[in-house]
Amino acid sequence: MNILVILVINLLWAENPSSNARSVSLHQTDQVIWNESRWQDFIDGEIDPSLYVSRRAQLEPDSGCVEFFARFDVDNNGYYDLGCADDSGPAPRYLRLYKGYSFGYRPESLLVYPIPSAGNIDLADLNLDGWPELIHSGWSTGYVTIYWGTPNGPSAIDTTILPYQGYSEAVSVYDLDHDTYLDIIIGSSIGRIYIYWGSSSGYSQANRTDVNVQYSAGHNIEIADFDKDGWGDITVALWTHNQNPVIYWGPNRQPREIVWLPFFYNNAHGVTVGDFNRDGWLDIVYQGYDAVQTSYIYFGSPSGFSTTNRTQINPGKCYGGSAAVDWNYDGWLDLIYLRGNWYGGGTWKPRVYINTRSQPYFTDANSYELGDKEFNASGGFVADFNFDGNLDIFINNLLLDSSYILWGPNYTDKTGLPVHYDHHGVWREPGNIYDRSFSAYYYSSVFDVGPDSIIGSGVISWIAYEPPETEVHIALRAGDTPTPDSTWTNFYFATNGNYLPIQVRGYRYLQYRATLEYWRPCYLPHLEKITIQVHPVVAYDVGVTQIIAPVGVVDSGQVITPTAIVENFGNRACNFPVTFKIGTNYTATRYKYLNVGQSDTVMFSTWIASPCGTYLVKCSTALVGDNNPVNDFQIDSVRVQGQLLDVAVLDIWAPIGTVDSGSVSIPVAVVRNYSATAVNFPVTLRIGSNYSRTRFKQLAINQSDTVGFQPWLAEPVGTHLVKCTTGLGGDMNPANDFRIDSVCVIAPAYDVEVSQILAPTGVVDSGAVVIPVARVRNHSQNVLTFPVLFTIGQEYSHRRNKTLNPFGSDTVGFLAWTASHYGTHLVKCSTELVGDVNPSNDRKIDSVRVREIIDAATIAILSPIGYVDSGAQVFPIARIANYSTSFQSIPVRFSIGTNYLANRTKSLGPGVSDTVRFPVWTAEHFGTYLVKCSTALFGDSNPSNDSRIDSVIVREYNDAAAIAILAPTGIVDSGMVVTPVARIANYSTQPKDIPVIFTIGSNYCETRTKFLNSNVIDTVHFPSWTAIQLGNHLVKCSTALLGDSNPTNDLVTDSVTV
Repeated sequence: MNILVILVINLLWAENPSSNARSVSLHQTDQVIWNESRWQDFIDGEIDPSLYVSRRAQLEPDSGCVEFFARFDVDNNGYYDLGCADDSGPAPRYLRLYKGYSFGYRPESLLVYPIPSAGNIDLADLNLDGWPELIHSGWSTGYVTIYWGTPNGPSAIDTTILPYQGYSEAVSVYDLDHDTYLDIIIGSSIGRIYIYWGSSSGYSQANRTDVNVQYSAGHNIEIADFDKDGWGDITVALWTHNQNPVIYWGPNRQPREIVWLPFFYNNAHGVTVGDFNRDGWLDIVYQGYDAVQTSYIYFGSPSGFSTTNRTQINPGKCYGGSAAVDWNYDGWLDLIYLRGNWYGGGTWKPRVYINTRSQPYFTDANSYELGDKEFNASGGFVADFNFDGNLDIFINNLLLDSSYILWGPNYTDKTGLPVHYDHHGVWREPGNIYDRSFSAYYYSSVFDVGPDSIIGSGVISWIAYEPPETEVHIALRAGDTPTPDSTWTNFYFATNGNYLPIQVRGYRYLQYRATLEYWRPCYLPHLEKITIQVHPVVAYDVGVTQIIAPVGVVDSGQVITPTAIVENFGNRACNFPVTFKIGTNYTATRYKYLNVGQSDTVMFSTWIASPCGTYLVKCSTALVGDNNPVNDFQIDSVRVQGQLLDVAVLDIWAPIGTVDSGSVSIPVAVVRNYSATAVNFPVTLRIGSNYSRTRFKQLAINQSDTVGFQPWLAEPVGTHLVKCTTGLGGDMNPANDFRIDSVCVIAPAYDVEVSQILAPTGVVDSGAVVIPVARVRNHSQNVLTFPVLFTIGQEYSHRRNKTLNPFGSDTVGFLAWTASHYGTHLVKCSTELVGDVNPSNDRKIDSVRVREIIDAATIAILSPIGYVDSGAQVFPIARIANYSTSFQSIPVRFSIGTNYLANRTKSLGPGVSDTVRFPVWTAEHFGTYLVKCSTALFGDSNPSNDSRIDSVIVREYNDAAAIAILAPTGIVDSGMVVTPVARIANYSTQPKDIPVIFTIGSNYCETRTKFLNSNVIDTVHFPSWTAIQLGNHLVKCSTALLGDSNPTNDLVTDSVTV
């Protein structure tokens, strides 16, 4: 253990200018100490859902601590311990805790606890002695058992029993009432949730609350703060109702509200919680077993949960529930479903669903199975057990076998841990409940330096337990409002025993954030004490918030009272000078008294606006010791003008650019009045030497408008100057009185072009039907209709007329062309406009090559696929097709694993498919084999369909047969003693111990086990039978080989007459 105790050194901040810190004037007051070490100090903070405030006093005497409540390592050796529980099987039954070590997990490395029934397990240090307790739900026992922790692991004899009614496999630990003691929450099959409240005296029935949810709630519980009100809320899977409750908790140990989320009746079983869409709100995953093969993911939001905000996927029967982990390390939580179905319900592989990182976040298409072994999962636990950087999976296996660790990254390496029908184990996942990261946060309450002070300097220290590979970081932020908001600083990290970060200087309020980080969840840090010594200073801060006058534009000779607004931002009333300057010839100063937070105007001696021009306007405060000089001044400007007369031409709209000779245009210009009064003024527009027109225009102050003139006939051909001029008498700004442009008069021109041949070009397949298409363009200013000719080789020619608007472009389609002759063909498109002035762009030429289609495909592998018994002889068969345009002889290759390869050639006409049969294959060795069939047609233009891949599993063939009854048969004398004899055979592919049952009438039945090698026939002798009862008796002999693939030959019958 690393225990760090810091001696606090009382030091003041050096004056160190920083762009991120307020300037502080050292009007020093008394030292203020903020100390948090008791649970009463920590309890008013905002705490991460994976933390709680406890009364631990491990490193210092005050009873108070911020720590994790979940535990994963009962003996504190740094490795996960794995729990499982016998549900049935040979007596006695045990709860088994397999202990982790550096060498991994071994069947003999475990703690065992005799139990009458199975159920879930949670781990927590309930009594704060440093050794985790094991809390077991008990399933059908009617009570939860606490096994109290010791240095060697939870004790099997030091226990506490917590009764409940009904069955329960759901148990969870959480501090629901914020009293610093961990509570134990139990779900029951009779529709109740039992809460045993933690206390200084432990747990008792007298200190228990029952919450009635009406329906069977014994399967799975999750607790988290879904609505972010600071209280842990409860959700549970109900296996006899078609809705699941979310129980929103509140103060006074009472539920505040119960909301019901639709799910499936019979049988909901699992619950998982995490922030799967990363919106900052916790989401809930429900799944089940039996008739339930669908999983719902309800997404949380500020308004809660809704059926309109959920995703539905179909992982199958999931008696083992699900786990949320960042499987592919992309920062988004994924889901692993542990599939199973109670007793005899089948076996499945675990299935992982990868988060798509956008709605709907999970789909069946984005999922896959893991490993090579199937299980009947009743629970599971996902973590990096050997700390190699790969997630591993522990599966509680509800079979008379073992539970298994699947080792990443391939999940085919596995370790079996013996158990009899494992019915749940440790269910809680390591990591932050939001994203499973190995960190958690605690936000303190806000510390007030005082109503007349701000932070001048200070020192911070803390006491934290930091075992190997853990850290506790402290960061601080500050502001001037009692509740943190956007005006507060960011958080800045502090150093233990050192100065406060410089960025929090100059503020009244202070808050710290503790980040508890770990890299191995078996080692968990905690915070026991934090001390902040603050040296406050008086806050002086006044500033100018606005210059009211003079600003903008004023008339020459105007008398103005300069005015500004100032405000006292500090925490002391003060009297301070305010100075106002205009240009270089006006300066005035006034004193202003303001209370804390007061704002007011300051008016100065009058100023006469003279002479004309633009002047800088500045108002500034000059309080001695102002802590924040940034807001001490405001700057603006004022322009002094005479009685302004100014009109301007802004633009000439027409005629400009190019126009056709003989066209008629309306000349238009845009003018504006900048004068200080409305004016009526002449506007003249000239075009070349033959056009000049004048119009008068009336405009209000700052008004703009168009001016239209008499029509102009575009002639003669050539370029003409266009000029518009205003003629306002006394205009003070003649620079903007005119605009000049030009217009070019041209003779009309006709020009169309073929800009592109779109089809056919490149390569097309023989027999393809193509619509020839080209793009044409009209470069003229007139609407034109013109013929377009399209030819392909010597055999295709088609003409179409096309109409285009001025400067328009469009495609032209022609009659369909069939690509019937192999080879390359010239493709040509031409326009045929009479009078086209630019024949160079009238034609485009391209080419098209018609090719023969060569394409052979493997359609399907027909055999062998699926399961084949060892020793079976199978003809490999595949179906292929000839998609070519001609008859083809197609080479075909078939392979199975690495030891079978055969080739055939199949001749097929165009468009024909058929099967191909290959030499026989003998299924000799057990295992899974890749099956592949491929075509290898030379010149194949589509290799993507040449191959098909499948697989075949060669399984062991089990078959024992009863062949004949050798004795007794026929007639025997009364009293005769006969040795029953039968002949049996082992047709299996492996040697077998074969149980054989022999019966005579109703009074003789004996069983023997016979060992036979593969394909061996032998006799079996049974204990003697005495022929006593007269009459005819049925004689039967049958084999009882487990997993017999051919039960039809298991029985042979005969008769004997006494």
